[in-house]
Amino acid sequence: MIKPDLSHNSPEQEKHDISWMREAACKDIDTSIFFDGPFDLAVKFCVSACTVKQECYDYAVSNKEERGVWGGVIFRSNKKKKIT
Repeated sequence: MIKPDLSHNSPEQEKHDISWMREAACKDIDTSIFFDGPFDLAVKFCVSACTVKQECYDYAVSNKEERGVWGGVIFRSNKKKKIT
């Protein structure tokens, strides 16, 4: 996954406040671990240490994300399962 460039927002990003991403526990790691599963202890640790879980989850819901771990919840084709 390519991390968003937070220095300037695209018109699409302007629709959603993404400033919370600067505070995300995963901001400096390879976020592919949140999409390629199986989701190991590194993912659980990162999520448990994150202070913006709710914002992350809300972002995923509002953007209709269909896969990955967002705010401690696994998204798979409109099915959600909490991992923490």
